[in-house]
Amino acid sequence: MVISALWAVLLMSVSCKKAPSLTVSPATCEVSSDGGTVQLNVNANYPWTAETDANWIRVVTKSGAAEETVLNIVVSGNDLPDGREANVTVTCESVMQTVKVVQRLKPMVVPVEGKEISFGSEAQVAEIEVNTNVDFQVEVSSSEGWLKVLSTKGLRTTKVALSLEENETFSLREATLKFTCDGATVSEIYVKQAGRPQSFTVVHNRNSFKIPSLFGFGMTATVFWGDGSSEEYDNDLVHTYTTDGLYEVRVEATQASSVSLPDMVGIKKVDLTSF
Repeated sequence: MVISALWAVLLMSVSCKKAPSLTVSPATCEVSSDGGTVQLNVNANYPWTAETDANWIRVVTKSGAAEETVLNIVVSGNDLPDGREANVTVTCESVMQTVKVVQRLKPMVVPVEGKEISFGSEAQVAEIEVNTNVDFQVEVSSSEGWLKVLSTKGLRTTKVALSLEENETFSLREATLKFTCDGATVSEIYVKQAGRPQSFTVVHNRNSFKIPSLFGFGMTATVFWGDGSSEEYDNDLVHTYTTDGLYEVRVEATQASSVSLPDMVGIKKVDLTSF
């Protein structure tokens, strides 16, 4: 009789145990490409554990008691051109619930030709090619209006058409193309347009001629000596002619601000009208 009574008590205690219950919310959470900490709410009547199947998710709160209701996970930044998904599984005794973690892709607009593109001074319509995984918009930083974007969408079309007015000045000019997605800057391209070429000529009858001095930030020039030879400009250039005669030296430059002749001996003509 005593054994039967104990057995009855044991059966009663087993039958009185509540069935495990578990609710985790939200069932799906979406995370930006930057990643960050995500908080999940756990409602369980027994201790629980949590784990993930992805190496880009770190479960901070790996276990909790019945009264603990917060589960923190940390999602790494996504540097890939595609979105990704993974699971966080919470277990409470025999009950399991899976939370899907969806991380958005990193918006990318990658110029094929690089971050800096240069154009000549003439008016032109040009295309720049980009690799992208999002729909984007293009803004021009310059307020002068010499550079215009003719096409502004590129989810599948990876070329952006540009219109450049002729640069009638001698100065280099610059603008920035800003590619944005959902209001955020994704990429930038720096566009440069050269000023129109500058040139001047000097006619002389010297056997040896030292090049006039040119000044200007970022200045480049080519010297044509008048005997069929040419050189890249250097301030100390001196050219010696093999025969006597009258020679026309022509200098073609960009971004030159001034020129200075060393002396006028043997100089027959100087033409600065295109400088």
